[in-house]
Amino acid sequence: MKDSISVPQKGKTDAPRFAQPERLDDIVFIPTPLTEMPAMVVSALELNRSLERDLTDLPVPDTFGETLRVDHADGTKTFIGSMRVPTPDTTIDVAYFMDFVEGEIACTSELVHPAGESSMSRWTETKEEKFEHKGIAERQLGLLNWYSLLRFKSALYSHPRAQEAGIGLWEKLVRTHRAEAIKLPSGDTRYRFLK
Repeated sequence: MKDSISVPQKGKTDAPRFAQPERLDDIVFIPTPLTEMPAMVVSALELNRSLERDLTDLPVPDTFGETLRVDHADGTKTFIGSMRVPTPDTTIDVAYFMDFVEGEIACTSELVHPAGESSMSRWTETKEEKFEHKGIAERQLGLLNWYSLLRFKSALYSHPRAQEAGIGLWEKLVRTHRAEAIKLPSGDTRYRFLK
């Protein structure tokens, strides 16, 4: 399946839209050493890892346990750095996703998977206005789901404290029948990808 299509819209540019592959078979996670990643991606991955260490009291590893990339049909790439963080009671797998488009980091996300629980997206952020509303955050969130299904045999959930912009993205996934809203006894709503 082609990952990028041009959809002219009245009042908008003809910039490419980034569509998520529809099947897990369309995605190949390729082991990729940091030395083969763009320097700005490596810096951003390392910054996220160091922030995780600075903002928690957890023993965050000094290196990533696994580094991967996904090559999209439109020539763009998603780079992934993952690590296992021990806690006093369990372990938490953390993976950072970075879409690299036109020589820039266009979108970033963080997946967290506490052992014995479901994976969740802690955040997804489009980095530049020129990439907003073109489907790149949706594509990246879909990649988090595929990664979670492969690695943990678990569909991706929204974070319990999802931000308003993130909720909008999840609501779009519900409208397109790719996710469902789950009402919790507390009255809060969480979202989950449909497999």
